[in-house]
Amino acid sequence: MHIDWQTPKTLFANLEREFHFTLDVCALPWNAQCKAFFSPADNGLACEWSGVCWCNPPFDASQGLWVRKSWEQAQRGCTVVVLFPGNYHDTAWFHGFALRSSEIRYFRGRPSFVNAEGRETSMRTMLLVFRPYCSGPPLVSSVDRTGAPYIMEGLQTAANTQRAKCPQLAMELEL
Repeated sequence: MHIDWQTPKTLFANLEREFHFTLDVCALPWNAQCKAFFSPADNGLACEWSGVCWCNPPFDASQGLWVRKSWEQAQRGCTVVVLFPGNYHDTAWFHGFALRSSEIRYFRGRPSFVNAEGRETSMRTMLLVFRPYCSGPPLVSSVDRTGAPYIMEGLQTAANTQRAKCPQLAMELEL
């Protein structure tokens, strides 16, 4: 399993301001985003997670396992934010677990990732937010490549309508 790309700093900083992460569940020492993290030797898929978790798993065939684990840990009371490639929406695991998330945030543009040698690459990605005990359907929104909300005309009205339909999520988003 290769975990050799670091989450873009601005992207993580914006998400950190919103979520206040306590655990990076899939990292190497050089790219861990939290003081507490699981490395490949720890095997985050086999561990119990706690608190508010960041998950930027390898962009490989294990994606579905990480999304399923994220949903399972949310059912135990964790909040989990998952960054993964945006080309998996046709898979069984996406329909089985991502659609039970609290939110799906689509990126407008591609975030740039850096590896240990400093090489950059841009990837099509999306965010899943699993809040405690979520069961879907997710609130869908658009963010720019730094994770900041992408507001277009009419989108704020739609977001307010979604919040009215789900007061629990609205209260969490206000915090």
